[in-house]
Amino acid sequence: MHPDEYLESLKRDGGTVAELAGGDLGGVVPACPGWTLDTLVNHLGRVHRWATNVILRGDAGDRPPFPDAPAAVSRAWFEEGLDGLVGALTEAGPDAPVWTFPGAATKTVRFWHRRQAQETSMHRWDAQSACVGAANVVEPDPIDTELAVDGVDELLDQFAGPMRQLRQQEPLELGGVVHLHATDSPHGEWLVRTQGRELLVGHGHENADATVQGTASDLLLWLWRRAPLDRLEVSGDAAMVDRWHEVLPSP
Repeated sequence: MHPDEYLESLKRDGGTVAELAGGDLGGVVPACPGWTLDTLVNHLGRVHRWATNVILRGDAGDRPPFPDAPAAVSRAWFEEGLDGLVGALTEAGPDAPVWTFPGAATKTVRFWHRRQAQETSMHRWDAQSACVGAANVVEPDPIDTELAVDGVDELLDQFAGPMRQLRQQEPLELGGVVHLHATDSPHGEWLVRTQGRELLVGHGHENADATVQGTASDLLLWLWRRAPLDRLEVSGDAAMVDRWHEVLPSP
């Protein structure tokens, strides 16, 4: 995705969270045990400020500390952090050097365009799930298709792979090839297998031991433990799919 597309997603999903932050913050977030909407807005607002500080410091060394929690969250406080992040990303430009997560393929601000768009879209979904039945929310809006496809790429490359490498004990094996298929995108096919500490990811449509398919949004939400597996179609070795989160836990 182009950095401008990430920015538009960040502004759109962040704007939705801001609207919800102006209402009742007591709703429980189903996917985040112990969290209310207040906790979520607090967390996302601080993440935005932390990422802004990383970008402003550029390639100056270690990442800055995570911001302290505010005395109270509000729509205005959240919007202030969102606007600061959008401004920092825009001013720096995608090719400026910057600190990024260990193992990241890029060490430029482009990384933060992607990471903050993905973080905000997932927590927008969480925020809406906390407001089902209130604030005119019938169910959370799906994650935009191409952003969700990109999110699967990010999860496999940036999180699942490095986390497997860092395991202290020998990690479990999938025991075969799992085909992930986003049925609403021509770009959404992955072939995933494990080999020792390596996570091997290919793209395309080939024979696999198990296939999990559905919309890109539902696929990404399942990978991040938001949506149940029954929202997707499973074929082949179902036991292998059941092992997925044990073998490749999400952060």
